[in-house]
Amino acid sequence: MIPRWLDFPRVGAREGSPSSAVLMLLLGTEVADGRVVLTHRSPSMRSHSGQIAFPGGHLEPGETAADAALREAHEETGLDRRTVTVFDQWKPRPTMATGRWVAPVLAYWDAPHPLYVASPAELDDVFAAPVEDLRAPANRVTVGFRGYTGPGFWHQGYLIWGLTGGLIDNLLSHAGWEKDWEKGKVLDLSGLLAQSRNHEKRL
Repeated sequence: MIPRWLDFPRVGAREGSPSSAVLMLLLGTEVADGRVVLTHRSPSMRSHSGQIAFPGGHLEPGETAADAALREAHEETGLDRRTVTVFDQWKPRPTMATGRWVAPVLAYWDAPHPLYVASPAELDDVFAAPVEDLRAPANRVTVGFRGYTGPGFWHQGYLIWGLTGGLIDNLLSHAGWEKDWEKGKVLDLSGLLAQSRNHEKRL
């Protein structure tokens, strides 16, 4: 059963032809104890190395976006898809680095169990970030890089930006959880990454 704190307007997007999907997995009984599952991609990966990302990956032939997101989450973190209820899907959006179209799949984790780095070649960390931390103004930044600007978040030394940062920003706004913060001050992405523990490749 989906808890009341996740009772925000559904998008139900099915249009588009995404090549990838990510799982925006939420858990908790209310906003105050709500969390969202994130991963840290291995710095040795060829693409998106060192970035914070939602579990996810490419769609295989015949898969829906939800199927792909759940399969990839299992392969990456050991998530048991039987413990998850998918409740929405958003319009696909492109990644900045590769231009691949990614479908965000929103789900509630009915019966949380321990996750782990099931694919060390892809990840080196998996964690559940508190929604209260992500919505805290002190943890929010606007990042800028070569004409790009977008939302960013600090969490335990990690900088969350790019597609993942944008999706979290969309979630906070769409669900009505966003707090006022200083959006207009743009900070250099390279400098922020140098302060982080992402270990992303030098931009």
